[in-house]
Amino acid sequence: MRKAAAYARVSTKKQSETSIETQFEIVKNFARDNSIEIIDEFHDKITASGTEKRPGFSTMVERALNGAYNFILVDKQDRFERDSVEEQVIIRQLEEKKVYVLYAREYVDPRTPAGRLQRWIKSGVNQFYIENLREEIETKTTKVAKRGYFLGGVPPFGFKLKEVRDPEATRNRKVYVIDDSEASLVREIFRQFANGKGYGEIVAWLNREGHLTRRGGPWSRASLVDMLRNEKYSGTFTFRKGRKHNYHAKRDDTIRVPGAIPAIVDIQTWETVQSKLTSMKKVRSKPGPVLRGFVYCGDCGSKMYSSGANHRRYQCGRWYRKRDVKCISMSAAKADGFVISYMKKLLNEDIDFEELAVSGRRLLLSASPCRGDDREGHHL
Repeated sequence: MRKAAAYARVSTKKQSETSIETQFEIVKNFARDNSIEIIDEFHDKITASGTEKRPGFSTMVERALNGAYNFILVDKQDRFERDSVEEQVIIRQLEEKKVYVLYAREYVDPRTPAGRLQRWIKSGVNQFYIENLREEIETKTTKVAKRGYFLGGVPPFGFKLKEVRDPEATRNRKVYVIDDSEASLVREIFRQFANGKGYGEIVAWLNREGHLTRRGGPWSRASLVDMLRNEKYSGTFTFRKGRKHNYHAKRDDTIRVPGAIPAIVDIQTWETVQSKLTSMKKVRSKPGPVLRGFVYCGDCGSKMYSSGANHRRYQCGRWYRKRDVKCISMSAAKADGFVISYMKKLLNEDIDFEELAVSGRRLLLSASPCRGDDREGHHL
């Protein structure tokens, strides 16, 4: 008896396991009527956009190419592959190995010219459907975003959500409103930064006072910077800002709607903070201390961090984070100068160690998969 693999896929998170079972039931009836033995079953759950990986599908195709099956059976053609180009590539690879994809409810014979034409036309229709669906979702989401409605995620610290009626869509949606129990802390953080306090001082104060972030954890430089850069605090609703792994990445399609949500921070304070952040970014773009990453505290053994904008110093990292040890610090210029002079004397060569250190650090960062400490330009 000819052997086959059965494949089922649900295309939205709203579909249940019953949908997968129903697809398998249809496929099994088709196999029985056509004297085909199903020896393996595979299924995947993905979003309607079809952008997520399909481990079951990949495993099935790999086994089929290795000669495990004569057929791959699916309920309908769009359950196999919606991307018409990718579908044709995979099907050609399979058919070169004499493995044919059959559709239980849209049966065509892929071994005939007429059957291949039918399959090609249906593939184009499926491709049109998925592209049209994406465009409709994009258009609707953009319209909702421009009206300032909540579109998912976690509301920033200082905001909460309120359900209101959307008269245009005749349905309820959520909007941002100020959480008075948190907003006063947000204003104080912005005020302190605008008045000249640094990241370390503010983070230490927040954790010392027992304040927690929205996710219930201690404050850090990263969480503080995210707050200070978040345009929602100035009353500007933003959507499509950044990327999955870089929230602050610039995008051409970002939507900004000033005044769409209530502002927690007044515009003067907001602009002062943004100006300071910009000036600090320019300072951080300059080469840092030569020994950054190589200096350790002689008192407690912790790694020392560089601090200060114009007059850099190496500072005990444990003292900086916890304030439970003696504060040990030294001038970065003096420490760098001492080590460079010693190395030159030791090697008796005229080497530009500053340039060597900067080049080496850049090489390490380019090869490193994690640059969390260097991201804020503060750690050694």
